[in-house]
Amino acid sequence: MPPPRHLASIPALWAVLWCQWWDVSPGLAWKCWRALRRSRSPQARTLTQTILLWRDGFDLCHLIDATLSPQQLVECLESACTEGLLSRQETSAVEQLLLAHVDRDGRWRGRATG
Repeated sequence: MPPPRHLASIPALWAVLWCQWWDVSPGLAWKCWRALRRSRSPQARTLTQTILLWRDGFDLCHLIDATLSPQQLVECLESACTEGLLSRQETSAVEQLLLAHVDRDGRWRGRATG
């Protein structure tokens, strides 16, 4: 787990989604956030900017469907890995944790269709 000063640098929404919903450790959630913030990938930049701009009262379901789909997250993680911002081991570990929450149709479990 990173020192508390690093945990404070993770947006609250990121921490809740990654650590509480998707069971990613705080240390790995922090590493992923840092990697995606540094990534040159347009998808990763869009994802991190959307997280930074999100505020309470915004439609969280829309955010998850529009920006944080399993496919989008995996693509962003793969880009960060290709850029050398995450190791293959870290990327694979996070992808396995995320995919444990995905149904056979590639959607987050518990999310209604449409």
